[in-house]
Amino acid sequence: GFSDTVMEEAWKASKDFFALSSEEKLLHKTMNEAEYPYGYEQSETLVKGKALDGSNDMIDNDSLALQDLKETFAIGPYNPDSGMPPRRWVQTPNLPKNFQRSLERYYQKMESLALVLLEIFSWALDEEVSFFKNRMTKHQSALRLVHYYPLAEPKHASHLVRAGAHTDYGALTILAAQDRGLEVLLHQQHENGTASSEWFPVPLIPGTFIINLGDLMQRWTNDKWRSTAHRVAMPSTDAMEQRFSMAFFVNINGDTLIEPLQSCLDDDEDGNGSNNIKYPVITAGEHLMAKHLASMGETVEKGDSKSLMDEL
Repeated sequence: GFSDTVMEEAWKASKDFFALSSEEKLLHKTMNEAEYPYGYEQSETLVKGKALDGSNDMIDNDSLALQDLKETFAIGPYNPDSGMPPRRWVQTPNLPKNFQRSLERYYQKMESLALVLLEIFSWALDEEVSFFKNRMTKHQSALRLVHYYPLAEPKHASHLVRAGAHTDYGALTILAAQDRGLEVLLHQQHENGTASSEWFPVPLIPGTFIINLGDLMQRWTNDKWRSTAHRVAMPSTDAMEQRFSMAFFVNINGDTLIEPLQSCLDDDEDGNGSNNIKYPVITAGEHLMAKHLASMGETVEKGDSKSLMDEL
């Protein structure tokens, strides 16, 4: 089971950290994103990551114009075989007590929960029950604490977008939230042949997690499963309130080749579905790094992904 104490300690660590002065928080910021894509961060625009797929269907004008109004702190995997850099813990004067311990305990619980969810995915996709678990032995998952700033002077709009519309990069995301604001984009196909899309608020149910599918799972399932387009928005009357969340991004072994699962290929003339493949084969690590750098306004040159991962 999931301990309430582990959750409560993680929430406290998050809130106490973001209450530090800007000067102290910046001491936890990485100086080189390609070398260490974790730590403290103030600026990131997730919409750019989605643009790598050439998909603009879930991007609204607010998303394009708005720099995400949040700050974050992230850690990566402990396993040195993951190919990701070792965790860095900077001891600063007012860092919350047990900050490292609280986050590491929460990370471990999320690892276990992710394996349970992936086992369910295996059944749903007609794969061996251990299919995804075998590809999580040196995973590159990341835990991110998120703090949405309170707006001192809310805009006059009745509905404010606090984090622009985007999808997550990896296989899935396990999200813990304490406040309302998350919205998902639902696509509907009507009987007359037309289609429409509409944003719906996600109910806030105490003691539960929100599970979002990511871009890698959409790619793996050849678009049979779609990554969850979402944003954070709220009435302007709530804009002066802070909002906190904790997201665990499930990223599988970086050397895993991502090619369509057999159950996700439609039959073609050859009977094997090979003509229906929608994405070229790529490793999970190449996919993840390209998405991450795009979110930071950087690009990966074609054929350069492998050398970039080697540097990590």
